[in-house]
Amino acid sequence: MIWVALRRQRLQLITLLVLLVVGSAAVLIMRPMMLADLHSMGLEGCLTTGLEGCGKPKAPFQLAWYTPMRAAQLGLLVLPLLIGLFIGVPLLAREIEQGTHVLAFTQSVSRTRWMLTNIAVGLLPALVLVLAGQSLINWWLSAAGDLGPLRVGPFDMNVFGIQHIAPVVYTLFAFSLGLFTGVLARRLLTGMLITLVGFVVLRVALETLRFKLISPERKITGLPDTAGVYGEVKQIRVDSGYLDAQGHVVPDEVASAASTQCKATSVDNTQFFPCMEQKGMAKHFTDMITEPMAGQLHLVEGAIFLGVTALLFAATLILVRRRT
Repeated sequence: MIWVALRRQRLQLITLLVLLVVGSAAVLIMRPMMLADLHSMGLEGCLTTGLEGCGKPKAPFQLAWYTPMRAAQLGLLVLPLLIGLFIGVPLLAREIEQGTHVLAFTQSVSRTRWMLTNIAVGLLPALVLVLAGQSLINWWLSAAGDLGPLRVGPFDMNVFGIQHIAPVVYTLFAFSLGLFTGVLARRLLTGMLITLVGFVVLRVALETLRFKLISPERKITGLPDTAGVYGEVKQIRVDSGYLDAQGHVVPDEVASAASTQCKATSVDNTQFFPCMEQKGMAKHFTDMITEPMAGQLHLVEGAIFLGVTALLFAATLILVRRRT
């Protein structure tokens, strides 16, 4: 059974192997070249002091290396979708479309074992490619520090999607979605179209709702001192406003009305903030998703994707067992 599955998927497996070899070689060649440029341009110190404390010209390095690093990053981002489209969808749909599944179903091997064997042969090598690609690309990008694409922080869509468990759970979801739509539609092209739309819709939906999945960290400052709350690029501001003397959140409409009145009667901030305090605005708060919370966010989002993946695998098994 395993040998038959290997024969049927040999083209996909060879493609995965070629991608693994070529991609690994590219990173192993380009990373030392990039580090050599960092050394020759005297930019190593910028990796520890940050761009603000870096007195060296950064533009030549970024002009030479930002695009290749960005291309590698985007390649890893689309890899799960490609696996779902070109491995997940055809895995069972091709046999159903051609009618050869009837022969498989009349053999001594159960339908469940037939499906699970095909899944294992197609999915495990794909996961190896994704994990290897993730390790190598993050190893390369981290060497560039804030001079590369990671400067925008862990919550940027393009960074979030290549770190932690994200590539693996995206791959599992895309593969299971492709498998399900292929069996459901019984047509390769139809299954691919549904998989493409479904993958994009869930990714966009969770991207939109991502910062509502965990509780933010609240930072409270006095008036007018809010310095440093907004300045960090690697954190996300979810909400902000004023607190009264008891620590309760002042409704936005009340704070807005007070702000309008105080602006009308104040010449500058030395009068504006005392006016706001007189109207009950005792403190300023900012709800933040901070950089250390990225791991928690990955786990919550990953649990959602894995839950959907489990449902899709179960639904596919039901469809296969009922297929005539």
